[in-house]
Amino acid sequence: MNSKEKQIGASTNEEDSLSQYAMQQATASVLPMVLKAAIELGVLEILDRAGLGALLSTSQIASQLPTHSNQDKSLLLDCMLKLLASHSILALLPPISMMAKYHLKDAILEGGIPFSRAYGTKAIEYAGKDDKFREIIMGSMKDFNPLVMKKILEKYKGFEGLKLILDVGGGDNTLLNMIISKYPTIKGVNFDLTSVIEKSPSYPGIEHIAEDMFVSIPKRDAIFMKWILHHWDEKQCLKVLKNCYEALPDQGKVIIVDMMIPEAPATTSDDKSLFQLYLFLMNTNPEGKERTKRQFESLAREAEFPQAVILVVVGLIGLIKGLEVTNMEIWNFRLPLPSY
Repeated sequence: MNSKEKQIGASTNEEDSLSQYAMQQATASVLPMVLKAAIELGVLEILDRAGLGALLSTSQIASQLPTHSNQDKSLLLDCMLKLLASHSILALLPPISMMAKYHLKDAILEGGIPFSRAYGTKAIEYAGKDDKFREIIMGSMKDFNPLVMKKILEKYKGFEGLKLILDVGGGDNTLLNMIISKYPTIKGVNFDLTSVIEKSPSYPGIEHIAEDMFVSIPKRDAIFMKWILHHWDEKQCLKVLKNCYEALPDQGKVIIVDMMIPEAPATTSDDKSLFQLYLFLMNTNPEGKERTKRQFESLAREAEFPQAVILVVVGLIGLIKGLEVTNMEIWNFRLPLPSY
């Protein structure tokens, strides 16, 4: 490796480290919020009563919480426990008032959305009333999305040879335009709700279609979805996936870009950042979830994808570290998938 290559490598590593640090700082309030909720729920006492070396599942811990009215508490609790496990040694940090108001404990015990319990409305509705909050949310995605897509285009070659691609939930066209710019022979379609399409800018080679993905999806050679499925539960995801394969020809392709969480958290910086971000997102949208590879396989099986359709999941395991090649995993799911 010559000196110029070393310089470029060092620059990339520095950029990745800064990206990870920025994400950790943006979600830094999550950890003290989770520690506070764990103490108030009595989770630490439950583990202590079980004795040294005892292993309890999330459902076993949830069954000992002082409520039985919220049947969906295990998912949010599981996310909390994984975050705490990724930090290995628990440390008491100063409480952050903003995150304390999210009512995480109340959401686990009684149900509901933590953000809504704190502010009386859903995050998306609150963004419509608070310009600063909306600017923060939209600005972070606007800056972050191109960085992620750039890394995907560097490694993933599955766009080669495509003629028509449909971006489901394409928003402002930014990502689809990046694909078209690298592969100018591809014709693109930005597919989103009318309220979104009306505000989307125009780009050469991209047309707009305003419809609802839960109703139907236009027929195209390939379908692209980035950070769409993580907004929804299994039932809603299955609706979208079934609409996808109905829209595809033989040898059509569905390309899904989502975070892929590990089955068990490690004590690495990646996992700490990943589960902090996961819990941060769940506070505003607990109807959605980040999934493991096995859970994506389960979705594919239940959607009954025909063997002629290719399902590709780009799992952003190394999301916070700038998607280094070693940290991005691409799975071509060929049916029939194994059962567990």
